Amino acid sequence: MKRVAAIVIVLMLAATVSAHVFEQTEVEAIFDGTSYRVDLLVDVDALALGVSSSTDADEVVAALRSLSDEELAAAVERARGTLSRRVRLRFDDQKQRPTISFPGKEVQLIEADGLPTVLGLTARLEGAIPTGAANFQFGLSRAFGPSRLSVGVQGSQQRRVELLGTAEDSPLYDLTALLAAPPLLPTMLRYTKLGFIHILPAGLDHILFIVGLFLLGRRWRALVAQISLFTIAHTLTLGLAAASIIALPPRWVEPLIALSIAWIAIENIWVKRVTRWRLLIIFAFGLLHGLGFAGVLGELGLPPGRFVSTLASFNVGVELGQLAIVALCALLLWRWRNHKAYQRKVVVPISVLIAAVGLYWAVERVLT
Repeated sequence: MKRVAAIVIVLMLAATVSAHVFEQTEVEAIFDGTSYRVDLLVDVDALALGVSSSTDADEVVAALRSLSDEELAAAVERARGTLSRRVRLRFDDQKQRPTISFPGKEVQLIEADGLPTVLGLTARLEGAIPTGAANFQFGLSRAFGPSRLSVGVQGSQQRRVELLGTAEDSPLYDLTALLAAPPLLPTMLRYTKLGFIHILPAGLDHILFIVGLFLLGRRWRALVAQISLFTIAHTLTLGLAAASIIALPPRWVEPLIALSIAWIAIENIWVKRVTRWRLLIIFAFGLLHGLGFAGVLGELGLPPGRFVSTLASFNVGVELGQLAIVALCALLLWRWRNHKAYQRKVVVPISVLIAAVGLYWAVERVLT
């Protein structure tokens, strides 16, 4: 600890060159039916060392990286303690003790706004909404200065924004009104659009997988069988993951999805018709892709009171995106599907390209 204290003294005496200084503290409070998450834009590195956020970022990073694992863990706990004292979260005027984490901490050295940081610029406070709570209030201590508070519900883009002065508490938020279910039809249309966009144009990995399925389905019956099994499988895991019944870390799911793309493409090179083994593999890969869809849906969130309808709408959007890919492939390639050189001149070259991309992604996702 003497070493940490010495580092802090040196940093406090250092001249300010470039630092993570914010005119106001940005705060986002998001609620679902049972829990809350509050994200603060703060210099976690400075909090961990107990120095001013105006301290030079390079100096702070160098100091943190010179700490031992035990010293760094103690510094992170210091940041948690500081936030616990300086942040006021109240339900029905009862102060809460949320779980405090730092999402940026998982990356050893990242760049934020062009400046280096070890622990990131986000402090996340999470917890359960007390049973029967009627209202919520937020406030920061004088140390943070003025703040901009954005309050909303998971799965909705609508936010209520308050500009708070130094040490000023927010108004009371009525939780009943805040958590009321959003209108059904606009919500369903929004999630259908989000599901479609996740495939076209954003889901290049899923696009390549569907193209790989299309290449071997030379007959409509075989193509429909493949797409149907894939749909059933990813719908199953998407629903289970959205309901928090199953979960796998993205660092496992994303490389495996990339490998599934490569597998299907490589199989296309050697296999000339859809077999029962192929259908079983597609079903297994569909389960995997459903977990990938669930990761995206988890980031979007599902609004309270609309779980089933929004989940179904998102899945409809995904299916419409898949059908659009199939239609485009049919438009471009169907006239060649009965040509005797189709396998050699169409399936093999495209499959080699897809396999190469899938293998590259797999390696990239494992290493990052």
